[in-house]
Amino acid sequence: MSKNYEHILAYLDNELSAEERAAFEKRLASEPPLAAEMDLLKEAQSRIAFQLKEEQAIADFQSHLQEAIQEDLQDKPTSFIKRYGLYITIAAAAIALLIIFWPGGSESLYRQYAQHPQLALTERSTDSEALAADATEKFNAGQYATAFDLLNDYSSYHPNDPEIILFQGICLLELGQAESAIPYFNQLHESNAINRYEGTWYLALTYLYISEQEASQTNLDRVISLLEEIPPSSAYYEEAQALLGEL
Repeated sequence: MSKNYEHILAYLDNELSAEERAAFEKRLASEPPLAAEMDLLKEAQSRIAFQLKEEQAIADFQSHLQEAIQEDLQDKPTSFIKRYGLYITIAAAAIALLIIFWPGGSESLYRQYAQHPQLALTERSTDSEALAADATEKFNAGQYATAFDLLNDYSSYHPNDPEIILFQGICLLELGQAESAIPYFNQLHESNAINRYEGTWYLALTYLYISEQEASQTNLDRVISLLEEIPPSSAYYEEAQALLGEL
Protein backbone atom coordinates (compact mmCIF):
# COMPACT_ATOMS: atom_id res chain seq x y z
CA MET A 1 0.00 0.00 0.00
CA SER A 2 1.31 3.44 -0.87
CA LYS A 3 2.63 5.55 1.98
CA ASN A 4 0.43 8.34 0.61
CA TYR A 5 -2.78 6.33 1.11
CA GLU A 6 -3.69 7.77 4.52
CA HIS A 7 -2.90 11.32 3.42
CA ILE A 8 -5.08 10.97 0.34
CA LEU A 9 -7.97 9.52 2.36
CA ALA A 10 -7.71 12.31 4.91
CA TYR A 11 -7.79 14.86 2.09
CA LEU A 12 -10.82 13.29 0.38
CA ASP A 13 -12.68 12.99 3.69
CA ASN A 14 -11.96 16.65 4.61
CA GLU A 15 -10.05 15.63 7.73
CA LEU A 16 -7.06 17.92 7.14
CA SER A 17 -6.60 21.33 8.68
CA ALA A 18 -6.52 24.35 6.35
CA GLU A 19 -2.71 24.41 6.52
CA GLU A 20 -2.39 20.67 5.90
CA ARG A 21 -4.86 20.84 3.01
CA ALA A 22 -2.95 23.69 1.36
CA ALA A 23 0.33 21.79 1.71
CA PHE A 24 -1.19 18.63 0.25
CA GLU A 25 -2.69 20.50 -2.70
CA LYS A 26 0.74 21.99 -3.37
CA ARG A 27 2.11 18.44 -3.52
CA LEU A 28 -0.69 17.39 -5.88
CA ALA A 29 0.24 20.19 -8.25
CA SER A 30 3.92 19.26 -8.28
CA GLU A 31 3.76 15.44 -8.03
CA PRO A 32 1.86 13.86 -10.96
CA PRO A 33 2.13 10.28 -9.52
CA LEU A 34 0.46 11.46 -6.31
CA ALA A 35 -2.32 13.18 -8.27
CA ALA A 36 -2.85 10.03 -10.35
CA GLU A 37 -3.02 7.90 -7.20
CA MET A 38 -5.62 10.23 -5.72
CA ASP A 39 -7.70 10.06 -8.91
CA LEU A 40 -7.74 6.26 -8.71
CA LEU A 41 -8.71 6.24 -5.04
CA LYS A 42 -11.41 8.87 -5.58
CA GLU A 43 -12.90 6.83 -8.41
CA ALA A 44 -12.76 3.65 -6.30
CA GLN A 45 -14.62 5.39 -3.47
CA SER A 46 -17.37 6.50 -5.85
CA ARG A 47 -17.77 3.03 -7.34
CA ILE A 48 -17.87 1.37 -3.92
CA ALA A 49 -20.51 3.82 -2.70
CA PHE A 50 -22.59 3.13 -5.80
CA GLN A 51 -22.31 -0.64 -5.37
CA LEU A 52 -23.24 -0.47 -1.67
CA LYS A 53 -26.34 1.51 -2.56
CA GLU A 54 -27.37 -1.16 -5.08
CA GLU A 55 -26.72 -4.00 -2.63
CA GLN A 56 -28.69 -2.23 0.09
CA ALA A 57 -31.69 -1.95 -2.24
CA ILE A 58 -31.62 -5.73 -2.79
CA ALA A 59 -31.19 -6.42 0.95
CA ASP A 60 -34.13 -4.16 1.81
CA PHE A 61 -36.31 -5.91 -0.76
CA GLN A 62 -35.41 -9.35 0.59
CA SER A 63 -36.10 -8.25 4.17
CA HIS A 64 -39.54 -6.81 3.34
CA LEU A 65 -40.42 -9.91 1.32
CA GLN A 66 -39.44 -12.26 4.15
CA GLU A 67 -41.56 -10.30 6.62
CA ALA A 68 -44.53 -10.48 4.27
CA ILE A 69 -44.16 -14.26 3.83
CA GLN A 70 -43.88 -14.86 7.58
CA GLU A 71 -46.93 -12.72 8.26
CA ASP A 72 -48.93 -14.54 5.60
CA LEU A 73 -48.03 -17.99 7.00
CA GLN A 74 -48.64 -17.04 10.62
CA ASP A 75 -51.17 -19.32 12.36
CA LYS A 76 -51.35 -21.60 9.30
CA PRO A 77 -51.29 -25.36 10.13
CA THR A 78 -48.37 -27.52 9.07
CA SER A 79 -50.61 -29.40 6.66
CA PHE A 80 -51.33 -26.14 4.82
CA ILE A 81 -47.63 -25.38 4.34
CA LYS A 82 -46.90 -28.93 3.11
CA ARG A 83 -49.86 -28.89 0.76
CA TYR A 84 -48.77 -25.66 -0.87
CA GLY A 85 -45.05 -26.34 -0.67
CA LEU A 86 -44.76 -26.52 -4.46
CA TYR A 87 -46.24 -23.05 -4.86
CA ILE A 88 -43.85 -21.66 -2.24
CA THR A 89 -40.91 -23.22 -4.14
CA ILE A 90 -42.07 -21.67 -7.41
CA ALA A 91 -42.46 -18.30 -5.70
CA ALA A 92 -38.93 -18.57 -4.28
CA ALA A 93 -37.55 -19.28 -7.76
CA ALA A 94 -39.39 -16.27 -9.15
CA ILE A 95 -37.96 -14.12 -6.36
CA ALA A 96 -34.44 -15.33 -7.17
CA LEU A 97 -34.91 -14.33 -10.80
CA LEU A 98 -36.23 -10.94 -9.73
CA ILE A 99 -33.15 -10.32 -7.61
CA ILE A 100 -30.86 -11.29 -10.52
CA PHE A 101 -32.63 -8.75 -12.73
CA TRP A 102 -32.71 -6.09 -10.00
CA PRO A 103 -31.31 -2.59 -10.88
CA GLY A 104 -27.56 -2.59 -10.84
CA GLY A 105 -27.52 -6.22 -12.00
CA SER A 106 -26.05 -7.05 -15.37
CA GLU A 107 -29.46 -7.56 -16.95
CA SER A 108 -31.29 -4.42 -15.83
CA LEU A 109 -32.92 -2.51 -18.67
CA TYR A 110 -31.04 0.62 -17.66
CA ARG A 111 -27.69 -1.13 -17.98
CA GLN A 112 -28.67 -2.72 -21.29
CA TYR A 113 -29.48 0.65 -22.87
CA ALA A 114 -26.99 2.94 -21.11
CA GLN A 115 -24.33 2.67 -23.79
CA HIS A 116 -22.59 6.02 -23.60
CA PRO A 117 -20.85 7.84 -26.46
CA GLN A 118 -17.15 8.62 -26.22
CA LEU A 119 -16.26 12.13 -25.17
CA ALA A 120 -14.32 14.02 -27.86
CA LEU A 121 -13.95 17.68 -26.92
CA THR A 122 -13.07 20.01 -29.78
CA GLU A 123 -10.89 22.57 -28.04
CA ARG A 124 -11.14 26.15 -29.25
CA SER A 125 -8.81 27.80 -26.77
CA THR A 126 -5.22 27.04 -25.79
CA ASP A 127 -6.07 28.17 -22.25
CA SER A 128 -8.16 25.04 -21.63
CA GLU A 129 -6.51 22.61 -24.04
CA ALA A 130 -4.92 20.48 -21.29
CA LEU A 131 -8.18 20.51 -19.30
CA ALA A 132 -10.10 19.26 -22.33
CA ALA A 133 -7.58 16.45 -22.88
CA ASP A 134 -7.72 15.38 -19.23
CA ALA A 135 -11.53 15.42 -19.12
CA THR A 136 -11.70 13.37 -22.32
CA GLU A 137 -9.20 10.80 -21.03
CA LYS A 138 -10.90 10.37 -17.64
CA PHE A 139 -14.44 10.09 -19.02
CA ASN A 140 -13.53 7.58 -21.72
CA ALA A 141 -11.67 5.53 -19.09
CA GLY A 142 -14.82 5.40 -16.95
CA GLN A 143 -13.34 7.58 -14.18
CA TYR A 144 -16.57 9.55 -13.84
CA ALA A 145 -15.92 11.30 -10.53
CA THR A 146 -12.69 12.87 -11.76
CA ALA A 147 -14.19 13.54 -15.20
CA PHE A 148 -17.11 15.41 -13.64
CA ASP A 149 -14.78 17.71 -11.70
CA LEU A 150 -12.72 18.38 -14.83
CA LEU A 151 -15.84 19.08 -16.90
CA ASN A 152 -17.02 21.53 -14.26
CA ASP A 153 -13.71 23.40 -14.56
CA TYR A 154 -13.84 23.20 -18.34
CA SER A 155 -17.38 24.61 -18.44
CA SER A 156 -16.08 27.91 -17.06
CA TYR A 157 -14.37 28.40 -20.43
CA HIS A 158 -17.45 27.30 -22.39
CA PRO A 159 -20.54 28.05 -20.30
CA ASN A 160 -23.84 26.47 -21.38
CA ASP A 161 -22.11 24.25 -23.93
CA PRO A 162 -24.72 21.50 -24.60
CA GLU A 163 -22.06 18.84 -25.10
CA ILE A 164 -20.50 19.56 -21.71
CA ILE A 165 -23.93 19.58 -20.05
CA LEU A 166 -24.72 16.16 -21.52
CA PHE A 167 -21.50 14.54 -20.31
CA GLN A 168 -21.76 16.15 -16.87
CA GLY A 169 -25.15 14.50 -16.55
CA ILE A 170 -23.80 11.13 -17.70
CA CYS A 171 -21.04 11.31 -15.08
CA LEU A 172 -23.56 11.89 -12.32
CA LEU A 173 -25.82 9.12 -13.60
CA GLU A 174 -22.94 6.63 -13.66
CA LEU A 175 -21.99 7.67 -10.13
CA GLY A 176 -25.49 6.73 -8.95
CA GLN A 177 -26.57 10.36 -8.48
CA ALA A 178 -29.62 10.14 -10.72
CA GLU A 179 -31.60 12.92 -9.06
CA SER A 180 -28.66 15.30 -9.51
CA ALA A 181 -28.36 14.31 -13.18
CA ILE A 182 -31.97 15.23 -14.01
CA PRO A 183 -31.44 19.06 -14.26
CA TYR A 184 -28.59 18.57 -16.74
CA PHE A 185 -30.59 16.35 -19.10
CA ASN A 186 -33.76 18.37 -18.61
CA GLN A 187 -31.91 21.55 -19.63
CA LEU A 188 -31.12 19.93 -22.98
CA HIS A 189 -34.58 18.37 -23.31
CA GLU A 190 -36.25 21.77 -22.96
CA SER A 191 -33.79 23.59 -25.23
CA ASN A 192 -33.32 23.96 -28.97
CA ALA A 193 -29.78 22.59 -28.80
CA ILE A 194 -28.57 20.28 -31.54
CA ASN A 195 -28.42 17.43 -29.02
CA ARG A 196 -31.86 18.16 -27.57
CA TYR A 197 -33.18 14.64 -28.15
CA GLU A 198 -29.99 13.15 -26.78
CA GLY A 199 -30.97 14.97 -23.61
CA THR A 200 -34.48 13.52 -23.89
CA TRP A 201 -33.06 10.02 -24.28
CA TYR A 202 -30.83 10.38 -21.23
CA LEU A 203 -33.62 11.94 -19.21
CA ALA A 204 -35.68 8.84 -20.00
CA LEU A 205 -32.78 6.59 -18.96
CA THR A 206 -32.45 8.51 -15.71
CA TYR A 207 -36.10 7.97 -14.80
CA LEU A 208 -35.72 4.32 -15.85
CA TYR A 209 -32.80 3.98 -13.43
CA ILE A 210 -34.87 5.54 -10.64
CA SER A 211 -37.95 3.45 -11.43
CA GLU A 212 -35.90 0.24 -11.28
CA GLN A 213 -34.46 1.21 -7.91
CA GLU A 214 -37.74 2.31 -6.36
CA ALA A 215 -40.19 0.14 -8.34
CA SER A 216 -42.00 3.38 -9.16
CA GLN A 217 -44.81 3.32 -11.73
CA THR A 218 -44.86 7.13 -11.80
CA ASN A 219 -41.26 7.30 -12.98
CA LEU A 220 -41.85 4.46 -15.43
CA ASP A 221 -44.71 6.47 -16.94
CA ARG A 222 -42.29 9.38 -17.34
CA VAL A 223 -39.88 7.10 -19.18
CA ILE A 224 -42.57 6.07 -21.65
CA SER A 225 -43.74 9.65 -22.18
CA LEU A 226 -40.20 10.88 -22.87
CA LEU A 227 -39.38 8.03 -25.24
CA GLU A 228 -42.52 8.79 -27.23
CA GLU A 229 -41.26 12.37 -27.76
CA ILE A 230 -38.14 11.22 -29.63
CA PRO A 231 -38.84 11.70 -33.38
CA PRO A 232 -37.79 9.41 -36.24
CA SER A 233 -35.18 11.99 -37.28
CA SER A 234 -33.26 11.45 -34.03
CA ALA A 235 -30.31 9.06 -33.86
CA TYR A 236 -31.92 7.67 -30.70
CA TYR A 237 -35.28 6.88 -32.30
CA GLU A 238 -34.65 3.17 -32.91
CA GLU A 239 -33.28 2.65 -29.40
CA ALA A 240 -36.25 4.54 -27.96
CA GLN A 241 -38.67 2.33 -29.88
CA ALA A 242 -36.83 -0.82 -28.81
CA LEU A 243 -36.95 0.25 -25.16
CA LEU A 244 -40.64 1.11 -25.46
CA GLY A 245 -41.20 -2.43 -26.69
CA GLU A 246 -39.55 -3.77 -23.53
CA LEU A 247 -41.58 -1.67 -21.08
